[in-house]
Amino acid sequence: MIELLWRSAIGLPYDPDGVWLDGRAWLRDIVRISVDRIHRDEPSFSPVSPPPSVDGPLQQEILEEIREVTPSVEAAVGVGGAEVMAALEQLVVEVDPDLGFRFFLRVLKAHLVPVTESQYDRYHALGERLGYHELVVDDGTLQSVPDPD
Repeated sequence: MIELLWRSAIGLPYDPDGVWLDGRAWLRDIVRISVDRIHRDEPSFSPVSPPPSVDGPLQQEILEEIREVTPSVEAAVGVGGAEVMAALEQLVVEVDPDLGFRFFLRVLKAHLVPVTESQYDRYHALGERLGYHELVVDDGTLQSVPDPD
């Protein structure tokens, strides 16, 4: 699932048979590199368990936002778009809604999927509730269009 979402989040085409770094191995490498880097500045640092997952109403709101743009994302991604959107939903439900929302935003940006001004505002509101800096939601690459009349 991580491989599929990562490929889509960086704009690579869907390739179910492509050879790519195993998602779990990639995440372990990121953790190892991050901990090593932190230890250089703070030798006493000890990793702690991640905060508990977001669930309940916020999780449902994230799922609703994903489902609302699913047809547009599938069209923008092309081959494999349905698999990408299914993986996003699975990530939100089974892994972590925060991570799912972050990947969702990256997919929208990578594939230049237009979102309405009201969707844009809701994404910022969700980002605030998740503790994001405003640039996490839009670093200038999220395509906002006026709401239809």
